[in-house]
Amino acid sequence: MRWQVHAPGGGCPPVFYVPPGSLEVPWTPPDRIRDLSVVKGFCAPCRRGFPRVLFCGPLGARGPFPTTFWLVCPHLAVRCAERESRGAVGRMELAMGSRLDEMRVYHLMHARLRGSLLGPWEASRVRRDPGLLRAIWGRGVGGAGFVHGFGAKCLHLHVASWLGLGYHPMASWLALEVGALECGGPGCGGESLVEG
Repeated sequence: MRWQVHAPGGGCPPVFYVPPGSLEVPWTPPDRIRDLSVVKGFCAPCRRGFPRVLFCGPLGARGPFPTTFWLVCPHLAVRCAERESRGAVGRMELAMGSRLDEMRVYHLMHARLRGSLLGPWEASRVRRDPGLLRAIWGRGVGGAGFVHGFGAKCLHLHVASWLGLGYHPMASWLALEVGALECGGPGCGGESLVEG
């Protein structure tokens, strides 16, 4: 695999990713991503080399795409869905209540990261369009609002962001809640059974 790094600066950790053409295992994009022009690469591959997270740009052919990190690991998608069905989003929101300042900084970090992924032409376009400006710079993790409080939205989003950045204020909580970050099988075959 040929790794690249995106260093957004501004207190945001670097993002290490493998460009789409450099993946060494078979993989099919999830059906839920209808605009593959946003995909910049893959982050946090499992020990067998399959992608667990897509690294996405903020603007595609269809408009704004605020989800910088998209969970594509079938094992983790199922784990997150199971936990969500048992009330994990509400539990996460309660746990986040004791880390509001850290979460606000994390949301701002995601806005800065999205902004840093814009090319010169895209940045100019965003500055001229108030709707795009809000979608790119005025939202946090996965496009979540955060100025006047915020919710967890879903575990998929937070696990993907944690793995993609290698950091999350709720990393310990996520690790305990989600459990094993890799499947125990011989390989997933790169299947995409994903909820975004």
